[in-house]
Amino acid sequence: MERDYIEVNIDGMIGPSHHFGGLGVENKASEKNVSQASSPRNAALQGLAKMELLASYGVPQFYLPPPARPAWKWLESLGYRGDKARVLRDCYDEQPRLLSAAYSSAFMWTANAASVSCGSDTRSKSAMIKLANLNANLHRSIEESERFPQLERMFQSVERVEVSRGLCSSRPLSDEGAANIMRLCNREGNRGVYVFVYGEEASAIEFAKPDSEKSKSKRRHPRQTRLASELVARSLDLEPSDCFLIQQTNAAIDAGVFHNDVIATSHENLLLYHELAFQDSEEALERVKRRFLEKTGLPLETLLVTSSDIGLDEAVDMYLFNSQICTDREGGWRMLVPDDCRSSESVRRTLDRLRSQHPRFRSIDYCPLGESMRNGGGPACLRLRISLTPAQRDQIPRSMEISADTLTQLQKLVETEYPEKLEPSDFLNPDFAEHCERVSQQIALLWGANSGVSR
Repeated sequence: MERDYIEVNIDGMIGPSHHFGGLGVENKASEKNVSQASSPRNAALQGLAKMELLASYGVPQFYLPPPARPAWKWLESLGYRGDKARVLRDCYDEQPRLLSAAYSSAFMWTANAASVSCGSDTRSKSAMIKLANLNANLHRSIEESERFPQLERMFQSVERVEVSRGLCSSRPLSDEGAANIMRLCNREGNRGVYVFVYGEEASAIEFAKPDSEKSKSKRRHPRQTRLASELVARSLDLEPSDCFLIQQTNAAIDAGVFHNDVIATSHENLLLYHELAFQDSEEALERVKRRFLEKTGLPLETLLVTSSDIGLDEAVDMYLFNSQICTDREGGWRMLVPDDCRSSESVRRTLDRLRSQHPRFRSIDYCPLGESMRNGGGPACLRLRISLTPAQRDQIPRSMEISADTLTQLQKLVETEYPEKLEPSDFLNPDFAEHCERVSQQIALLWGANSGVSR
């Protein structure tokens, strides 16, 4: 079926230096697997397989190339100078976590890259893409300056799409992008409301008060601030009546819910969430339901997962809520679920209930993403989604789309150039560093090879 707006998916290509650095703040999987050997080759092939599956459904699937690693200019700004071998050795000896950060492939989780709004919802009638500053994590704070020119180039010829820089990098404005935003819309995709989820209630002034414990987690610190969410909503040019700010529970944060998409997800008029996802959830979601009905004429469909259905710790470990739901070319729903969920009887029961209550689901596919999952990212983490008109989609350069030809080229490059196994000690090798740079450059050239349009 032809829709007014279609959801375009943009995945981040996993880089050749993918590893388990344990750098993710409050990320249980990242902490658990720190310093274990990784397989960049398998990681990238798994990511490409997911993109291929989405494209086979008829979902417009695009990708972003991996920024060059290691981040030499960043290391130089931190005082590490000299020839590359010396920089690598000095940093490894003095600050090994900094070197891990310089090699990080965390940009693969593109759901954090930016926040987006649909042009039909904005005052200007232009879609807005607001980069995230990602300043809660040292290794990710350098991504905004890398992703901005890529997204700007991707949409430079697309009418009525604006790409803007992120909020200034400061703790009161800590922003983690679309992983903390849910757009709920009608089937045509042209009318939506937005739920902005944040962890820290405190204002910029309250941040300066060391004795202020309001809304702070007892053990783990939240990443997204309310102030950042408010300013992002303003930057996305949305009507205030269409924006709802809801706070995470301390229980969720303490269980390792560092982003909302670890404990809740949405697609079109469906909201799937755990009972411990939001503070005052019944009252907050009632306001969302009323506005959604008023704007779309449709009831908001919800599926509440209770702690008796799936315990909070299991929900975080399984990443059920980080599943990716999409609409196929016939208008049915498809759900990509982390392969780890196969092992959980309670998760399987919940999925059976989901399918029985929502007949638009045509399939639930288990997606093997072990390398990403071991670092704390499931199917939904790997993609940024934006609603565009078919005409806007066709204005994105064809070389950036996952076509059969592009997929073949990327798979061949990964199979021949990505390391099968990577240990932290490999970061000391300047030849490996140069190889990573060269491979990233090859992908970037392939991605930007055609300045023409998709069709």
